Amino acid sequence: MTRPIKDLFGNSKAMSVCEAAYIMGISDQALRILLQRKDMPWGMAWRGRGKAYQYYINRKKFMKEFGDD
Repeated sequence: MTRPIKDLFGNSKAMSVCEAAYIMGISDQALRILLQRKDMPWGMAWRGRGKAYQYYINRKKFMKEFGDD
């Protein structure tokens, strides 16, 4: 059973990698790699402290491309 996208998430300006990957139908890791390669216009990745990456996905831009409205 699938729920409408607007019922899944709150009104935050950011979206988690897990949420975006679920909507896209891909794994979290696949989306992380796409963000690291700068292949997604609505998100970005950067190295934080140490070697770990930080991720940001703009909810409004993402939903414009993948939303169900």
